[in-house]
Parts: sequence; structure tokens; C-alpha cells
Amino acid sequence: RPHEEIHAYMPGLGPTQPFHDPSSLELCKQLSENYDTIVSEYEALLEDMEAKRKDRFQSVTSMNYDSGWRTLVLFYNGHRIPD
Repeated sequence: RPHEEIHAYMPGLGPTQPFHDPSSLELCKQLSENYDTIVSEYEALLEDMEAKRKDRFQSVTSMNYDSGWRTLVLFYNGHRIPD
């Protein structure tokens, strides 16, 4: 499919194929190299969630808004939202 039709297009993957070798993808390398940090952050999130009795997995958006973030959505599914 043309990349314009794909919501989560990742440039640089190369030719279309059913599976990619994880060792050839920089993202996979970084995730593997930082596994311990990722697990620690996840466990800290769970502890925080339990201590505050708040479900942090319900929505990333609500978590951001609760932290004071504000967003303005300009694109939806790869298409610019008209002014």
C-alpha cells in the first residue's frame, strides 16, 4: 500500500515484507538496550497509580491533561483537519 494510506507509516523500513528482522531496526535496538529502564519506569508507574488510586492506563490524553498539558489537534488519521 502507498504510505499515504498507512496511519503508522515508518520511513526507512525498506521494501514491504511480512516481517522485519528486529536487529535491523534502530527502534528495536534502542528498546532492547533500554529494557531495564523501561521496566523500572513501568513499575514506578504502577506504584504511583496504586498510591494515588488512579488508573493511568485509561487514556494517555487524560494523563497529559491532568499534568497541565494542552493540545491542539491538527491532523487526524494522517489528514489535516480543515481550519
